[in-house]
Amino acid sequence: MLILKYSALCLLMLLAPELRANDLPPDSLSTGNQQTPKPVQAEIQPTATNADEDTSFFTMLDQPQQYIAAGFLGFSKSVDEFFSSEKAEYENNGSFIRLTADSIFTEGEGWGFTGSTRARLVLPNTRNKMRLVFESDPNQERESEQPSLQNNPLEVAEKKDYFAGLEALVGEFELWRFRPGLGIKLNRSLDLYWRFRASRNFDISTLWQGYFGNTLYHFSSTGYRFDSKFELNRRSGDHGLLRSQTSAKREQAEDWWQLSQVFSFTHSIDGKQALVYLAGVYGINEPDTHAEEYLLQIRYRRLLHSNYLFGEIIPQFQYLLENNFEPGFSLTLRMEMVFRQ
Repeated sequence: MLILKYSALCLLMLLAPELRANDLPPDSLSTGNQQTPKPVQAEIQPTATNADEDTSFFTMLDQPQQYIAAGFLGFSKSVDEFFSSEKAEYENNGSFIRLTADSIFTEGEGWGFTGSTRARLVLPNTRNKMRLVFESDPNQERESEQPSLQNNPLEVAEKKDYFAGLEALVGEFELWRFRPGLGIKLNRSLDLYWRFRASRNFDISTLWQGYFGNTLYHFSSTGYRFDSKFELNRRSGDHGLLRSQTSAKREQAEDWWQLSQVFSFTHSIDGKQALVYLAGVYGINEPDTHAEEYLLQIRYRRLLHSNYLFGEIIPQFQYLLENNFEPGFSLTLRMEMVFRQ
């Protein structure tokens, strides 16, 4: 089954010629006159490396990423794209591949390893309406979920569940975007799933912008799951973004809602690095609404090479109800490769 998982990922990469640097225009990897990076005002846009000066192996994989700048909404979108968030992947109509490897130190337990794979490749002759999907943990968000850790990276690849399928953009109606999807879970026994996503962005004022998203899942083995998310974003000066995110989730096997409220502030240091300060509370409404976890986190992300290799340092404190809300420290070191159309 492991061979099947790797074969599927390789097939996806072969079907995406637009992700290879060979297809780029001659001047797309050249920066011209080199300038000192300046703080981002309307976008987070890494600077490409001159192809004549960089002859390393990584050069073969170089692919410029376009970070859209169109006022307030563009800045919010560029932040999500720089951090390769699940929201940005969903909103993007093009192809992308994201490979993540995490080394996590947990107080009292030592080091462990985890990772994730996500790929969405536009199928030819579909006018960006149909994408081939390959991913691990399709219903897990890295900032809030606690991943299971393995002893080494090889065990991560072997024990991960992988999903493959098709995803379509069926239309945009009154600013809403709809994406249905259908696929299978590639583990010891095949597990069919489908999901339907609907989302929209809207302007509240010149300073505030909102986002509303809903996703309905169904797995043949576990039944239904519903996720709902509401965001408020506020631009802060030329380099900051204040965000409030309220989420609710419910699974068929559970008779309660999982609730969360997260506040974050993103500071763009320059075109290659940014910081996120995050505070969140997570709970359920069974038997009464109560908190089960508090989280304090700092996330530092930096572009390490060209436009696709990123590194992160994420220290955080968790306060869990099961530990009487005593602080628990963990440190995540992340390497991530992101290729976009």
